[in-house]
Amino acid sequence: MIITKMSGGLGNQLFQYGVGRMLANKLNTELYIDRYNPSNKRPYGLSVFNITGTFASLNDIKKWNPKMVKEPHFNHYTKLDRMEGNIHLEGYWQSYK
Repeated sequence: MIITKMSGGLGNQLFQYGVGRMLANKLNTELYIDRYNPSNKRPYGLSVFNITGTFASLNDIKKWNPKMVKEPHFNHYTKLDRMEGNIHLEGYWQSYK
């Protein structure tokens, strides 16, 4: 499964959803959305769009114990193309191709 962590405003959340959806489709797995981010000053904004994905609770994330993948920089992160298994994405992913 792929879990994508939401942070920032609407534009950032669209990028985060986009990379999560792409990776979930590529791996033929479920996409979960992590809305829990106490440091985020902006509310979750994607509910106005027709997106597919299930909201993940903190208990779900702890239970699944996914590999955390943090975006190391704002350039294309080529290792993301070779990821497999349960993954928890954290970053903005604005330059992902």
